[in-house]
Amino acid sequence: MRIASLIFSVLAVVGFAAAQAGVSPVLLQSFLDALRAAGQPAVAEVISTLNTTVAGAQLVASLLSAPNTLVFPLDPSALLAIITNVDSLLPMIQYHTFLGTFNQSTVANSPNHTIARSHLVDSSLVHLEAGQAQVAVFTIANGNLSILNQPAPTTLTQAFTFQDFLLLIANNALQYPGSLQSAISQYNLTSFGNALNTAGSTTPLTRANGVTIFAPINTAIPDNNPLKNPNASAIAQAIGNYVIENNSVYMSSFSSGARTSVSGSQLQFSNDGSGWTIKSGKTSAKIIQTDVLLNNGVLHVIDNVLAKDSATASGSTSGEPLRLDRRGVLCIMVGACIVASLL
Repeated sequence: MRIASLIFSVLAVVGFAAAQAGVSPVLLQSFLDALRAAGQPAVAEVISTLNTTVAGAQLVASLLSAPNTLVFPLDPSALLAIITNVDSLLPMIQYHTFLGTFNQSTVANSPNHTIARSHLVDSSLVHLEAGQAQVAVFTIANGNLSILNQPAPTTLTQAFTFQDFLLLIANNALQYPGSLQSAISQYNLTSFGNALNTAGSTTPLTRANGVTIFAPINTAIPDNNPLKNPNASAIAQAIGNYVIENNSVYMSSFSSGARTSVSGSQLQFSNDGSGWTIKSGKTSAKIIQTDVLLNNGVLHVIDNVLAKDSATASGSTSGEPLRLDRRGVLCIMVGACIVASLL
């Protein structure tokens, strides 16, 4: 009897907390009724289920208290299959829900992108700088509203509005951004991946909280380039030219000015109307694939190698060359770690 009473008390507390965290019952019911009337019963079922937990109720309240866009798959079977496991359902819906209104009027036309910030902050799935939520990449291509860099082409159609809430139906469910290794494999960046592995940089880069990587294609790396040097320290120094630490720099931010690489080079961006170019010193490269999302940042594919902008450029004012310490972290020779966030 005591156990049953305790369970009842716990459930009551959870239910009360969810109610406190969530939206008013009247508004929620109106929202759910409107979804069902619009032919979206699966969306209503998912939202109703989320509202039974504190964290889920907070998300539902966010949907109805400010402009938000929910991307819901045309085939909701994957979501409905886990609907009884709210711990799995919540992060999935968080990554399908974006702060703001994203439609044909607000999203940039290709080749430009609009970065949409989701509600996903689960530390097992996302590791961006300052605890930021994961993003998705929206664009309008050939008149179609789309989300880019997903495993399959993902197009969206507007299906429903309620106050400041917008529902978009997608032909595919969205997949969480993956690891650096996955992106290297997907875009066949094996030479750059081999350089990272030889230098011992793959693991620290994947542990970084917020990182931007410019990865050259295989044919852009000649045999005499430092990225193919058999010496790990030489490769590590070269890798610093391609990395920006503690900052996920998406294409939409290229126009905001130069950025400083781990090696200390000033990375400058320009667009002549045919696409973006990155310049470091006397070297430049076309950015041929932008905004490849990672679970801890973003990767851009380039068609040439980059070099430092001066013989003394480094991540500090000492002008010392870079090396790898025994943990695989890029450091200057005097021992001060440049990529401190990779520890």
